[in-house]
Amino acid sequence: MQSQEVVEAEGHLIDSHRMENIFDKVVEYNSRFEVEKFRIGRTNSEPSYLRLRVVAPDESVLDRLLEALLELGCAPVDSGDAQLRTVECDRCAAEDFYSTTNHRTYVRHGQQWVDVEQQRMDAMIVVEGGRATCRRLRDLRRGDQIVVGLRGIRVVPESKERDRLSFAFMSNGISSERQVETAVRQTAALVRQAVGQKQKVVVWPDR
Repeated sequence: MQSQEVVEAEGHLIDSHRMENIFDKVVEYNSRFEVEKFRIGRTNSEPSYLRLRVVAPDESVLDRLLEALLELGCAPVDSGDAQLRTVECDRCAAEDFYSTTNHRTYVRHGQQWVDVEQQRMDAMIVVEGGRATCRRLRDLRRGDQIVVGLRGIRVVPESKERDRLSFAFMSNGISSERQVETAVRQTAALVRQAVGQKQKVVVWPDR
């Protein structure tokens, strides 16, 4: 028996290729889609909006598809508040806990969208005192309320910059030296971040 859901996404959907990826993902799961509403941003700063009905072969496929679409910024329209479950013992979580990505995330709690703090990959979302925070499995404690399932969650993938300064930079002839400088700065920033979080940094020399 077929199962369906209406999902929505907002942002720079076209130039970031998110809309294309969303459509491809639906087809990848042997499902079909129907665009119910699409509004394109009229300026470089105004986001576009997509409302999509997806129809999957069964409930199991739909659940997996919704999980994949969530990472692309699609969320069920009628999701309600995020479902919470109490941790029963330290460093243990329910099997259906929501595993976070490195993209900015919101959860719906008390009919309000709450920005998830300390965003990181492969963590759980703990809701306490009206706030939502990413927490690693080893840091979970008995009594914590964690988000489970896929409802009441919104993920905001990074979008391609469209402001004039970025466009001017990209339109210039970028030399290989400038590319190397950029790569070095980014690597240095990652190393500083790792050291600040007391993580190990391994250097592998290039022969």
